[in-house]
Amino acid sequence: MCLLVSALANARGVGLVTRPRDAWLALCASAAAAALAPLRLSTATMFILVQSMASTFSFWGVLHAPGVDTRSADQALVILTLLCWLLLTLPHAVHARLGARRGGGVVPQWLAPLLFPCAWVTTWRAIGLSPIGAFANPGTTQVHWRVFAQLVSVGGLDALAFVMAYAASVFSLLLREALCWLDSGGGRVYDRFARRQWRSVLSIHAALFAVLMATALIYGHNRVHSLAHQEAALLASDHSLHVTCLLRVSDPSAASTSWTEDALWAATENAMAASPHNGLVLWSEAALSTHSTSDEARALGLASAIARSGDSWLGISWMSHVGEVAHTMFALLAPRSGRMLVRYTKAHPVPLADVDVEAGPTVLSYAQETPWGRSTVAICFDMDFPDFVRHAGSMHTALVVQPAQTWGTAAFGERHFQGNSLRAVETGATVVRCGSDGVSGGVAPSGQMFGKTTTENKGTLSYEVPWPQDARKDTVFATAGGWLFGWACVAVTTTATATLATQSWRERRLMGQL
Repeated sequence: MCLLVSALANARGVGLVTRPRDAWLALCASAAAAALAPLRLSTATMFILVQSMASTFSFWGVLHAPGVDTRSADQALVILTLLCWLLLTLPHAVHARLGARRGGGVVPQWLAPLLFPCAWVTTWRAIGLSPIGAFANPGTTQVHWRVFAQLVSVGGLDALAFVMAYAASVFSLLLREALCWLDSGGGRVYDRFARRQWRSVLSIHAALFAVLMATALIYGHNRVHSLAHQEAALLASDHSLHVTCLLRVSDPSAASTSWTEDALWAATENAMAASPHNGLVLWSEAALSTHSTSDEARALGLASAIARSGDSWLGISWMSHVGEVAHTMFALLAPRSGRMLVRYTKAHPVPLADVDVEAGPTVLSYAQETPWGRSTVAICFDMDFPDFVRHAGSMHTALVVQPAQTWGTAAFGERHFQGNSLRAVETGATVVRCGSDGVSGGVAPSGQMFGKTTTENKGTLSYEVPWPQDARKDTVFATAGGWLFGWACVAVTTTATATLATQSWRERRLMGQL
């Protein structure tokens, strides 16, 4: 039953559509499946396989990107599924072998219920170091529960994953104890003192989880309320940043609406003329292609001339092809002077889809002179790497600009936007996204979304966000070392796993000597 519930809930909660409740349900069911049969982990194998397939399915849009060979996509599907299966085996194995055995010998009894959440965080930390980043992280499913999602401002996605897994750990172990008590006829068979001691441990952890959850919700409610009130006041007083998106649709099925290069420059001129003072005109990712250094210089010259003619800031993104090497580029140009303040190369190309694109340095570029505060840029998939974007928060950045391009189903673009919106909560900066073939809009530090629009075949759209400099909010995650929480979980998991491996080796050696 646990496996059936986890499979159904996981397919709904970790797939393309984010459902907070289903993600919690799937995790609780999977932990229970492992805890109920600690000596036969194969009972949880089905869940692990389902979860890995659901995580891969959440990456489905990338696997079927324009230009990706179908055979390569199928091979990648198998590889990602196996990779996730292997990594997801770790937390369930630790939970079954250590946590469900009530500790003792290998780990202190009081630590046992914490092993599963620490191992869960460690697993997604490891997956986050892969080319897919945090895209499939189940913590992103909580974005619709805004009050709880505020926890990322303290410990990032690791904090969300930990609390969710902590609930699953306590639930599964309490369920196991209840079933053991029934099977033993009210506890007459087992050592009553040991059982009372273990129940005391579980009671303490259940209380700790209740306090932790209550604290998280109170903190989240207060943060959302205070920041939302401030953001609303800024908009009400017309103290806002006007963003105009120029979206070059790249979906082959929408080729009739794609702009030519001349039409793109003409639309840019019109947008600059219509944009208010100190507004931002922003292209979507790779709206233009250049094929030589002279071609690129010509494009930058045209952009500079347009910037000089207006009072708004201009952000352009293009695909630079020089020989066999391609880069996804971005430049931010100042009004009146046309001076380039930021020149940035995309640091995280999309796996499979960007096989011909070379990654740039994993360093953010900043503009100090913008009227709305310090600004930086992260192109599309860059935003799926929280540790990379976190540096914007540590630098007290007010605005993160995100030109983007997505594809696949409409749900894929929606999920990508929703997951990336957590970067605003983590860093305390405002995020403005202009995404072709996907979703565009702004996200304030509270997580509130502004002007959220599904692009479809729209060529131009505009929206306003609260003035970034005044909406800026420092976070524990970005400025006070909250990002170290995840690595602390890694240390606990590594130590417990190493201790278990050492003990198992000693036991086998002793048996061999006998």
